[in-house]
Amino acid sequence: MSIRPWLQQKDVDALFGAAPAQPEVRTFDFMAPPRLPRERRAVIAAGLERLRPAVAALASARLRKPVEVTGSDFETVRAGDLVNAMPTPCAAWPLAVGGGTAILDLGVPFALAVVDRAFGGNGDAVTLQRALTPLEQRVADAVAAAVPAVLRDALHLSSIAAAPGAGTAEPAALPLRARDEVFVVFRLALIGDGLDTTWTIGLPLEAFEPLFETVEAAPAPAPVMSIENARELQQAHVGLVVRLPLFRVRAGNLAELAAGDTLPTGHAPGTLVEVLVNGHVRFRGTVGQVRGRLGLQITETVSNPQPARPARDREGRAL
Repeated sequence: MSIRPWLQQKDVDALFGAAPAQPEVRTFDFMAPPRLPRERRAVIAAGLERLRPAVAALASARLRKPVEVTGSDFETVRAGDLVNAMPTPCAAWPLAVGGGTAILDLGVPFALAVVDRAFGGNGDAVTLQRALTPLEQRVADAVAAAVPAVLRDALHLSSIAAAPGAGTAEPAALPLRARDEVFVVFRLALIGDGLDTTWTIGLPLEAFEPLFETVEAAPAPAPVMSIENARELQQAHVGLVVRLPLFRVRAGNLAELAAGDTLPTGHAPGTLVEVLVNGHVRFRGTVGQVRGRLGLQITETVSNPQPARPARDREGRAL
């Protein structure tokens, strides 16, 4: 009979009467919107930063009082889920974006506040949640007609325009191209004196594709060198060594060398040499003659600098 030297996890669970933990299984939603890469999210986030003050200026002008707009982030949802999440009744308008349709929901409280201000009121939000009358609809249409210009300037989407037709109180009546289309949704909170409401703006994700292509195709900006760094580089010094291929020389000739003497190497013009910068191989080139002087032509740049070989990689021999 063999005895195991240790207990396994199932033995410990049985000893304490605990049921073994079951692995957590998560259902994958194939209809969930795709996750955006970091670069694309940065493009949309930059547009949101420009959109908040633009909407605040528009709302403040219509209500003739200061309005602050906040909106921390955006989300990607399916068009059907966006419509199902909208309240009924709503104050929504379709917007044309290229070949698709965007959604603008000003919210009933804000629309009624605009109507109240237009007819001499204080422009305070009304808590009533009812459909707009035809007269109220025409007053709110003027605000909805001004939103496409704000979106064009803030999001840099030139294809946004007002769609034909008035707003609707039924989210299901919005002329969506497909309920499974992916939308980028901004929810902007408008806060002011007597006002606390939310705008919902949904744009098809494909409308941002030209912006994504421009950012992804743009080359990285070249680093700008400051004057101080340029001056420091002008004063810097590096060690530059040109290493010739191995050749033989008599020890007696070496003993007689003096400053200014010429040492024949036997190498023909065009011989490959290595250029070392601070002890690392940075370039390769060929030896030649330029205007009667010894010259070096660089023929290759070493992308991965290599350390120099040991100075005594091969023993010399006197002849």
